[in-house]
Amino acid sequence: MCKRVIFAIGLLFFSPARATDSAWYRANLYDVTTQSYYIPYQLWTGAPWDGNKKLEFHAVDKNFMTSKTIQGPTPWMHPHLKREYLVYKRLNRGKAQLFTFYEKGIGRVYDSREQRYFDMDIKFPAGPGWKIGVPVDFEQKFWKGENIKGYTRTVTILILAIKFDDADVMKELTYCYSVNGVPDNEYTYRPNFGMTDVRGL
Repeated sequence: MCKRVIFAIGLLFFSPARATDSAWYRANLYDVTTQSYYIPYQLWTGAPWDGNKKLEFHAVDKNFMTSKTIQGPTPWMHPHLKREYLVYKRLNRGKAQLFTFYEKGIGRVYDSREQRYFDMDIKFPAGPGWKIGVPVDFEQKFWKGENIKGYTRTVTILILAIKFDDADVMKELTYCYSVNGVPDNEYTYRPNFGMTDVRGL
């Protein structure tokens, strides 16, 4: 599993709290009762966030990291689940992926590489209840092309760090995505930017 968690926790809990009007202020993200964070869906899309924690499919048309774009939402029918989703299309050169919002995160439903389709492939931590250094597992099902036989595997999200500036406003979040216990990629996201770094593991 990914490392650097203890250092990240130290960064989080000992910076002084200061008053701010930013929606990304620590006190608006951290639930003292559950000792967990609410991670805005807008952190993934790079869209502005007003502090509203209701799950809403907000409009996005954004470029990030030079060659990547996110657009949506738009209706899309999953050919294996026979279920309609609202999805965001993410393009990266020749690769196309479709993502949707779940209560516990943001996940792929389609990836043009090998024509893969997914159910519960959580690729980004979003919504309430997230803790630094505590891995969260999801059972994912996926299909390749028109093959009706689905495969299952376990994907894991582990938040490594949430950094705040001197005014206690979120500066960035870094997490690890693993498949069947094997670390795959480490991602960093910034408010109003979306993804700023990805590193293979």
